[in-house]
Amino acid sequence: MQKKNTLIIVAHPDDEILGCGGTIAKYSKIQNISLCILADGESSREIPKKILKNKITKRKQMAEKAAKIV
Repeated sequence: MQKKNTLIIVAHPDDEILGCGGTIAKYSKIQNISLCILADGESSREIPKKILKNKITKRKQMAEKAAKIV
């Protein structure tokens, strides 16, 4: 039997974990889960570009790490 494909769409990094992390963990055992994050969650804040770039990179890394765990 082929696994079903499921797409999780969220606004910002960490929304998938806070909103439905348990469900993702449960169904990832029997379905292929893909994640679409629409925004970086940082760029709407007024901070210097160098700091902003680092924050966005860190958020991306943390989201990827969380996805592997779940």
